[in-house]
Amino acid sequence: MSAKQHNRAEFLWDGPGGTLEIVSFHLEEEISRPYTIKVLAKSDNKAISIDEMLNKEATITLACGEDFAEKRFFKGVITDLVVGRTGHANIPNPKDPVYFYRIELRPTLWRLSYVTRSKVFQKMSVKDIVSDVLGEFGINFSMELNGTHPSRLYCLQYKESCLDFVCRLMEEEGMFFFTDHEAGTLKIGDHAGIHKECKPFNEVLYVEGGHVGKFSRKEAEHIYELEYRVRMGTGKFMFNDYNHETSTVDIKATESKGKVPQFTDFEVYEHGTKQVDAGEGKELAKWERERVEASCYELRAISNARSIMTGFKFTLKNHFNKQLEQSWVIYRLEIDADGQGNFRAEFCALPANIVFRPQRLTPRPKVQGLQTAVVTGPAGSKVYLDDLGRCKLQFHWDREGKKDENCSMWVRVSNGYAGKDYGIQWIPRVGHEVLVEFCDGDPDRPVVIGRVYNDFNTPPLGPPKKWQNIIKTIKDNHIMFDDEDGKELIDIRAHKDMNTLVENDKTLTVGNDNTDTVKHNKYVTVEGDIYQVKVTKGDYEETVKGNFTTKVESGNMEISVDTGHMYEYIQDGKAVIVTSNNYATEVNGGDYTLAVNGGIAVDSTGSITTTATSDISFQSTKFGATNSLFQVDTSQVIINTSSISVTASSLTFMVGAASMNMSASGITLSCGGGSVNIGPAGVTISGPTVTLTGMIKHNC
Repeated sequence: MSAKQHNRAEFLWDGPGGTLEIVSFHLEEEISRPYTIKVLAKSDNKAISIDEMLNKEATITLACGEDFAEKRFFKGVITDLVVGRTGHANIPNPKDPVYFYRIELRPTLWRLSYVTRSKVFQKMSVKDIVSDVLGEFGINFSMELNGTHPSRLYCLQYKESCLDFVCRLMEEEGMFFFTDHEAGTLKIGDHAGIHKECKPFNEVLYVEGGHVGKFSRKEAEHIYELEYRVRMGTGKFMFNDYNHETSTVDIKATESKGKVPQFTDFEVYEHGTKQVDAGEGKELAKWERERVEASCYELRAISNARSIMTGFKFTLKNHFNKQLEQSWVIYRLEIDADGQGNFRAEFCALPANIVFRPQRLTPRPKVQGLQTAVVTGPAGSKVYLDDLGRCKLQFHWDREGKKDENCSMWVRVSNGYAGKDYGIQWIPRVGHEVLVEFCDGDPDRPVVIGRVYNDFNTPPLGPPKKWQNIIKTIKDNHIMFDDEDGKELIDIRAHKDMNTLVENDKTLTVGNDNTDTVKHNKYVTVEGDIYQVKVTKGDYEETVKGNFTTKVESGNMEISVDTGHMYEYIQDGKAVIVTSNNYATEVNGGDYTLAVNGGIAVDSTGSITTTATSDISFQSTKFGATNSLFQVDTSQVIINTSSISVTASSLTFMVGAASMNMSASGITLSCGGGSVNIGPAGVTISGPTVTLTGMIKHNC
């Protein structure tokens, strides 16, 4: 028996299941909502194959038009099959056995409700995304769009069915859809011009108090119940958001319509609308205004007109209120019919000059809690970031990402402190696992808020170092904190160079020892007035294995010892002081002692002056070199000069018991008991014995 058979009345079943007679037909259809067709059918086949029916397409044809010569089609996919009762009860071996089946059909679009996934779309408009998804599942569709639908940098389908995903996107941007059953096409639009005339009849009379019946003439099809409702609505809309790439730019946008039934006394303010600028916000606000406007008007009617179709328009005739005799677009339809010719259509419509905008009923998915992701970048890259310090990510659920620079948009990174050209910047490296939060739970707005270790990226400190905490880079630049009792430590390491800049004062206080080890050179530059090292208690020691140079380019050099001694030791070599000007050693109190194990040589191209307010003492077995002007040794004093000049208040020479004293009062020569005194008054010679030898000349 053929799988495509017409029924015995006005319906034709064209689909699987063999001969099916439609007993009753029920349709629920609405713009931007997948329709449902429920059919009660009977067959002489008591075991219709479920495999043959489910997910197969079928067409139901309804006779309509003049003398029912025209055809109207309802197409869909069989999604539900119920095996019901029989028509012959318990009669054994009935002559004409009958078996009843309840069949449910949905549009081919409904297949998308069985596919739930998470998928990333980038740099695509809603038009492109919807086309991509519908094309993926072989949906026959057409688009007629007049509005501006900008490209979205990042759009995430997250744990939602493909049906919910495309419905949500179209609702957000004022796009709607309905099915053209005759063409078998899903029509998608955003303007009123997409709605065509109902056929075969596009005019319907209003006949108050009419009734349901089987009519085959145009004038007999009518609306017998009708009511028109106008609701009050909001007339002012403000849409706002924040764009971190233009953070100082105000991007809020306002749209208003103060004509009844919309009132600008009332305002809808929405934020987080994903607009990147005020222009996009203006478009979103306009769609919202039109959405409210469309909901303000409702024509509700009951009719027997078989030409009424969702998404199409008709003209109302013969109404007592002539303002209602205009073109109307049907946006909701419910049909009840049977195989006996009864047909009842209850529908809602709005004026054809008002564009339909679907209500935003499909919920936007929200990400609850944190997720982790892997930082990605171009092949071979170790660090990949932009001028805002953002990174690229691939989530673990992303089946299509290739872990490269195209896995996501640039994702902002929270660093705990961020200002204009200052703050903390800790860049996630490619391959790092990061914690991701979503602003307001929006999957399209991820933010990296932390990092975590895993079995590959392991912590730098294991359990044996449980008391230690560390900040460590991949090159082992680190700051380590050790809190183990008695071993408390902060360890700072620079893998190569380290620069420290203090704009003003720096104070370092060390409670115990301070050790600096420099394995090469060390330079200290003081550009101010003073460089001071002060040891308040204990010793100060410098040990140099090579040369030690102290250079004062201008000014003085002073070594001050308040209490104690000053020693300079040269184990090997010599000490040399070279000056281009005067050199002076001053001892303000106490003695100055120069002790030399070898000789002392003083060489001067000028004079040498020694001045003492007290005695000058020399202790030596010899003073003066041989043939020098002045020689002194233990046996003699030799002065090699043509004259000697000595100036003093008194002068005494002593040799054994003999002496000579010279003063201003005279000269005295003495030895033992004898003396000679020469003074201004005369010469006096005295002694135990005075002997004069030679001639004595006496003048008196």
